[in-house]
Amino acid sequence: MSEFTRHPTACRSFASLTDDEVQLVCDRARLRKFPRGCSVYLPQDDSRTVLLLTSGRIRLSHITSAGKESILSFVQPGDLFGELSLCGSGPRDEYCEAVSDASVLVLSAEHLRLV
Repeated sequence: MSEFTRHPTACRSFASLTDDEVQLVCDRARLRKFPRGCSVYLPQDDSRTVLLLTSGRIRLSHITSAGKESILSFVQPGDLFGELSLCGSGPRDEYCEAVSDASVLVLSAEHLRLV
């Protein structure tokens, strides 16, 4: 059984997919773990992946021109993030950091566009 299918929150996020499409996503997903305080990605990192939080909590933020942190959102288990990569690759704009120990399924944006 793949890491993807072991996570009910992941399956809920893709409820509209057929079994074959879910299997295709499962075959290509990989699980990454991030300890609290660790960066998941940084501005200017390439955006070729979509991420799905399976446990923990993630903060997405932006640094203003005045050097202040502006929190854009908190990601909860079952939420997709980094989904702008589905519109095309390019550098990411925001900081993404684990607020608590987190597990993230990393999905190729290229493969998701095919599903």
